[in-house]
Amino acid sequence: DRALFLDRTLIALWVLVSAILLVRLAQAIVALQRTRNQWRAANVDGMTVRLSPNVGPAVVGLRSMDVVLPEWIMSLDAPLRAIVLRHEEEHRTARDPYLLFGVAAAVCLMPWNPVLWFQARRLRLAIELDCDARVLRAHPSPERYGLLMLTIAQRRSVAPTLYAPMLSEPATQLERRILAMRHT
Repeated sequence: DRALFLDRTLIALWVLVSAILLVRLAQAIVALQRTRNQWRAANVDGMTVRLSPNVGPAVVGLRSMDVVLPEWIMSLDAPLRAIVLRHEEEHRTARDPYLLFGVAAAVCLMPWNPVLWFQARRLRLAIELDCDARVLRAHPSPERYGLLMLTIAQRRSVAPTLYAPMLSEPATQLERRILAMRHT
């Protein structure tokens, strides 16, 4: 009797936590979609993007995989914008939004698994490290790229990240990315 009660309680708790996380994920998707519709389409250095007051740079959406750039990116010189655009295009080409969505869904379905949470965080870092390496092959200037990443991180820290967790990045991951560039 007690074992059955415990099993049912744990299953109910699992379903409840999963439902909460799935609702939060759905709310983030809806908020992002609503906000995305307000961003204006633009052509930046030959690439169609969406310009936002304070979101990005990022690739958003699974079907359209739109590149969203904060408007302040336009104040950067053309070579720096080229690095930003290449980075986002690499994410699009690799179809990284699918991986990020898949791991977010997996965490929602198995929230009790701390190893999965750890792997999700590591996957995100691996995606960025891989993307950085591809960008550096096209734009071999690690110092300039690292400074650009720091500039973006500073500007992002004042921008809201409620839209989606993939639009924010822990400082430790940024540090690891910059250190990894030294070995590229």
